[in-house]
Amino acid sequence: MIAAKHVMKVHAPGTPLEVRALNDVSLEIGAGSFAAVIGESGSGKTTLLTLLGALDTPTAGAVTVNGTELAAKSRRELAAFRARSVGFVFQGFDLIPSLTALENVALPGRYAGRAAGEALARAQALLADVGLQHRSRHLPGQLSGGEQQRVAIARALANEPLVVLADEPTGELDSKTAEHIMTLLERFNRERGVTMVIVTHNHDHARRCSPVIVLKDGSVVA
Repeated sequence: MIAAKHVMKVHAPGTPLEVRALNDVSLEIGAGSFAAVIGESGSGKTTLLTLLGALDTPTAGAVTVNGTELAAKSRRELAAFRARSVGFVFQGFDLIPSLTALENVALPGRYAGRAAGEALARAQALLADVGLQHRSRHLPGQLSGGEQQRVAIARALANEPLVVLADEPTGELDSKTAEHIMTLLERFNRERGVTMVIVTHNHDHARRCSPVIVLKDGSVVA
């Protein structure tokens, strides 16, 4: 499903500000996996996630998702790939504050070309799946942190992606709410077969995942 081969990512190469974020990273994550990426701050976890999700391109090496080599795609093709195949869940939720929960979840469907009614109907069904159908008309600022993250998970699933990439999805939540979010991600992985890749500092959460990829100073060490 996901493969990285000898991937390097260098920022500002050849300048005094050069930073080698990833160094010769190779890994494989099978379809349907519930995977974790762990490591200290600055180890390259988020950089790796942005490459796997086609939000950035490697300086060298290749990233392949479901048989698609991302480097071979144009910007327009990569945007279509992200809309169709990848869902993102971020630590800071990244909901649009002026849109309701329902509108936030429907937005990816609209970007992907779905009719408004179809996108809204699917968004309503997804909010029901995460237990928030009664909060669909609320703005993000009217929701708790855990509720906002559940909306973000529903949004990530809006286009039935092959892969969901979650960057510290429980980092801003209390332990009880974080546990609920992890259980929700596990359920969608199990019931829908969505491949999940979760960046986390929480080793208890990582122990629930397989495989567990450990990064240190931009390299895979386990």
